Amino acid sequence: MVAHVVRYQPYTKRLMALVGDGAIGGVVDVDHLERIGDLHIAHSYVRGNWRQEDLAPSALMSKSCHDIDWIAAVVGRPAVRVASFGSLHHFREGVAPHGSGSRCLSCGVEPHCAFSAKRFYLGALADPDGWRWPLSVVADAPSEEAVLAALESGPYGRCVYRCDNDVVDHQVVIVEFDGGATASFTMSAFTEQGHRRLQIGGTRGHLEGDGERIRHFDYLTRTTATYELEASRGSSAADGHGGGDGGSSPTSSLPSATETGPPSPRTPGRAARPTRPSGPRSRRVAGEPLSRSMPWRLPVRVRGSAMRIGRAVCDA
Repeated sequence: MVAHVVRYQPYTKRLMALVGDGAIGGVVDVDHLERIGDLHIAHSYVRGNWRQEDLAPSALMSKSCHDIDWIAAVVGRPAVRVASFGSLHHFREGVAPHGSGSRCLSCGVEPHCAFSAKRFYLGALADPDGWRWPLSVVADAPSEEAVLAALESGPYGRCVYRCDNDVVDHQVVIVEFDGGATASFTMSAFTEQGHRRLQIGGTRGHLEGDGERIRHFDYLTRTTATYELEASRGSSAADGHGGGDGGSSPTSSLPSATETGPPSPRTPGRAARPTRPSGPRSRRVAGEPLSRSMPWRLPVRVRGSAMRIGRAVCDA
């Protein structure tokens, strides 16, 4: 079961209320960016538990199932065409720096490497939340001695260019919805980790958001309104998904249909069945339609040059 907790962020509730109240008219296009972050990708998807599709779902499903669900809720119509492109671009041996070693503790270029495990994990010891993430899966105890021992022989001490990872480090998804609205989604490791970024173009106005504030521009009045959202922790799972985890707890009330669409937490749904390719990497979506009330069940996997449709679900 996947808890689509991004629906329950204070940010999402406010944004969906604006869309539901007609502040921008009809939704025409959505542009959404998931900023995985350079160190998060290295920890979880290169060295960590989510690095291989044989061990975990696709990177799109494990990292961005929230975003795919979110886009479907914003548009509120069935998807009719989906295309996706992506690859493992950077974290592979072919682009390893000259003179680099197999492990960071014995690597001659480690002091100059942005992905140094030694710098990252020892630095996390100074963070009050560092044991919760990322150190709890790396070492036996939150101490320099324990961390160095783990980096000496464990998976998190490996060079990011010489791991056994095969999941993508960047991927885009483009969607055409019933009625002609479109959406583009980018999942990228090559960013600073942080809240999602978005733009929504409507027939009467435009919205921009960064997880902490929303900017609304009205085409008729030529005025701009900015909505500052209540402070929350960071955007990651360790930080509670920007307030979404608390908002979806059993003690909290469910958002209204205006905010997120009718929730259906016990509906497992069926994977949409791809039929009749409409392009080299595009497939027409059939089966159960995607809607405000049902999260997407279409994890698009990109591995090498092939696109596959998967069913596994989890979060990272």
